[in-house]
Amino acid sequence: MNSYRNRLRRLRLLQFISQAYPELVSDQMLLTLAKTDPELRPTIERVRRSMQYLSDRGFIAIETKTDAVWMARCLPDGIDYLEGDDPEINGMAHPSDFMKEVSK
Repeated sequence: MNSYRNRLRRLRLLQFISQAYPELVSDQMLLTLAKTDPELRPTIERVRRSMQYLSDRGFIAIETKTDAVWMARCLPDGIDYLEGDDPEINGMAHPSDFMKEVSK
């Protein structure tokens, strides 16, 4: 269940960040948005860990990283991932994963 939650949290955060493209989004804004989905069990630490994961994958760029605030921008690979058909990224949900569940 924890793996599912982590994958879903990463996907949701990428979706939130991509909606602001090309603008920056703060970790606090992402935490506020993630709190609308209690299934994600968001904390600032989990949001930051997910942001770092997305950055390591090349989906976002963390442009400010201080103790007080992290700011991120979606990169073209992040948008391509969300719009594409290749869900072969281990550790992260893909939007098509949820379409299959709905169509069953």
